[in-house]
Amino acid sequence: MRSQYSFLPSTRLLAAATAALFGMVTLAVSAQPEQQVPRTLSAEQNGGAAFWVLPSPRELSPAVFGTPDNPKRLVEPYIEQAKQAVKDKKMPPSVPDLINPHGPKHGLPLLVGLPLEGPGGRTMVDGKWTMKHGSPFGDKMMPLKGSDHFFRVTFNDNQLTDAEGKTFLDTKDSVEFEAKFQDPQGNRYEVTVAKTFKPPIPGWKTQGGVLMNSDIAGDTGNFIPLIPRAYSYATFWAIGKIKVNDNDPVTRVTVLYITEDIRDAKGHLALDEEMPLNAKGVQAHLLVPPIAAVPGMGPMKKPVPTAFKLPPEAPMDFQPFIGIYFPEAQITSGKEFVRAFEQ
Repeated sequence: MRSQYSFLPSTRLLAAATAALFGMVTLAVSAQPEQQVPRTLSAEQNGGAAFWVLPSPRELSPAVFGTPDNPKRLVEPYIEQAKQAVKDKKMPPSVPDLINPHGPKHGLPLLVGLPLEGPGGRTMVDGKWTMKHGSPFGDKMMPLKGSDHFFRVTFNDNQLTDAEGKTFLDTKDSVEFEAKFQDPQGNRYEVTVAKTFKPPIPGWKTQGGVLMNSDIAGDTGNFIPLIPRAYSYATFWAIGKIKVNDNDPVTRVTVLYITEDIRDAKGHLALDEEMPLNAKGVQAHLLVPPIAAVPGMGPMKKPVPTAFKLPPEAPMDFQPFIGIYFPEAQITSGKEFVRAFEQ
């Protein structure tokens, strides 16, 4: 029953992958002159509560997506923007297909918006406007197995703008990241980062791939709008290396966003209208979407080869993305670079 799984899709050496994603691409400026660099922030969670996020539907925020009578965040203008950027040689040729739900490759429109109908579209469920298909941005999740899971990260923020006239890979920002965990079925995962980058997504402005002390998501235009607009202590976008059990690592786009609380005590991902939940809280989300770099093309929809088995009605045997929720994350250094919060 495909309507339950929107993020489900219809490895090469790291050097080849990064070259494919970033070659011959220029960027728009995303200045925030009120902030200063360089700055560094570290965070971690060792053991404790942590959850594997399952595909599930997402109620749509009227503030971001409008209403059935007045819809907002339609994906079609972003597709046209991407096509023009490709024509101007400012974006990899694969990006229009990556966000296009109407094409033969059934892309990922939720990166920028949603169509009204078709794959990844909108529908009324129990009187609420809802994204038709499941995604990593719903409320269903299961605890990680075992107690030895962790993540550790250091963000090195050295620029406040996305480099103009240079490739997406050309950034002074960097990150050190490692995470290990078991999914609820006992499969083992290791995630590390090889290189930060500025994602080639229409409208996204990420300060060079490490963004600190800024709002993200929602109506900001700099991240996935299904996530509520929230203050982010730090967020990175990178090429990650993902190892599952004893298999060879694969490379996929990898994101970690550390924010004020965006999920409540029951795991519900807040709507924009429900924010703030706890403006002084700290929560972390690791996201490995089904996006890979394809040599000669750029970022393309490609499943993450997890070993987590989905129910028989799902269109794939395994979950093709990784979403991990760390509700007990702690900022261990760099607090002077972000807004004050209670210990």
